Amino acid sequence: MLCTLLHAAASNNQLEIVRELLERGASVDLQNSLGYIALMDTALYGHLSVLLLLLQYSVNPDLQSNKGSTAVMLAA
Repeated sequence: MLCTLLHAAASNNQLEIVRELLERGASVDLQNSLGYIALMDTALYGHLSVLLLLLQYSVNPDLQSNKGSTAVMLAA
């Protein structure tokens, strides 16, 4: 499964690493092999500070995973 540094940092609530990766040009909308973006990982695990940071970098909250899930659905 494709897992970028951004996905890993977001999943593990590593705010400063996520910030650094975004400042260096990491793609916020890059999907892994399951179709998840980093925003979905943060929503699933409830990492609010990372989620808010991703939103500041214009992540698309409407992207869907391979099974049709969105970040909002995963947060619920």
